[in-house]
Amino acid sequence: MSSSHNSVIDAIEDSLSKPDLHPRAREVLERRLEQIRKREYNRSEFVKEIKPVKLYKTREVAALLNCSIRKVQYMVKLGSLKALRNQGLIRIPGEEIVRFLEKP
Repeated sequence: MSSSHNSVIDAIEDSLSKPDLHPRAREVLERRLEQIRKREYNRSEFVKEIKPVKLYKTREVAALLNCSIRKVQYMVKLGSLKALRNQGLIRIPGEEIVRFLEKP
């Protein structure tokens, strides 16, 4: 889990430990904590499914990262994601996606 998620989890747990917390606020915080923990578990399982030798299309990477195609193209342009270009098409190696997901 990344350090930013750890600090968010710590803050939520601190809030939940307060006895005078409004019941609705407690419910919302508990739901958010569950979502964060579930997402981190799903991400670790998800990384195992990425094939390092496969070349992925931008739309496939967008679906994997749960973001827009434009965002993937922008990350490639910035160099956050290394990609191969062939006749105007962008292909992103699976090992690059894994590296991107595992960096802090």
